[in-house]
Amino acid sequence: QIPTRNYLKQIPTRNYLKQIIRNDNGSRLIEQEMINYALRYQKDKKAEQSETIRQIYAKSKTSIQKYDWFDKKLLCTMKSYALSEEDVLKMLYVFKEIDYKDKGHAAIVDFFYFIGEPKSIYGMWMFKIIDIGSQTITFSSYTYLVAFFSMLGKEEVLRLIFLSYDAKRGYIELKQWKELVTVMSAHEAVNHPTSVAIEAFYHYAANIGNEKMLFFEGYTKILEAYPFLSFPLYRIQAKIRERNMGIKFWKEKKKKFLSARNV
Repeated sequence: QIPTRNYLKQIPTRNYLKQIIRNDNGSRLIEQEMINYALRYQKDKKAEQSETIRQIYAKSKTSIQKYDWFDKKLLCTMKSYALSEEDVLKMLYVFKEIDYKDKGHAAIVDFFYFIGEPKSIYGMWMFKIIDIGSQTITFSSYTYLVAFFSMLGKEEVLRLIFLSYDAKRGYIELKQWKELVTVMSAHEAVNHPTSVAIEAFYHYAANIGNEKMLFFEGYTKILEAYPFLSFPLYRIQAKIRERNMGIKFWKEKKKKFLSARNV
């Protein structure tokens, strides 16, 4: 385990350096001890921030609307996804780690760094679909992004990928399919059979006149055969859930939503 960049920036430098450069080899920090030192500081700092969040909640049991980060968008997200004030404050605590400069907004590149993913074309689809066109994200937009993406089901994630290429026509052409395969495999450490996946287009695409068109049904069949094409977005979704109240929290919330819908 390695300390996050945010906490490494905050470590009391003088004390840290003194322990690293001591002349006595026996008392000098070795590599693992340097990491452990930083991790202990990170743990203490997180506990301190967590206590601060609890104090804020304790003082504002009636409402969190008095804070400057609260806006109509956040209120709408809370109502749409049945988020409590305590849920919001927990996400605020996470957001503060991304917004380590405490500007009230975080760089999107820092968001990807925080969840341990490279900034990618498919990652930016999340921001595009919720109409975030800038390179920064506010807390209310962050909360909406987390709630929206965490509540998506398997088929909805597949539709997100599909809609990023179909240009509202309802189908994908060969050129777009090739681009999709390239984009979805660009940051993967393992080499995948991309050429075979591209060839699958000819088998699953429908013949419409003189053209080949890949509709959603055929597209899902290809992704069933080649799951590496959708895995990167599922991985991002899992990381977002994990870092914001946990995978269990979102699964239970989704289960409640589905139960209420079927009543």
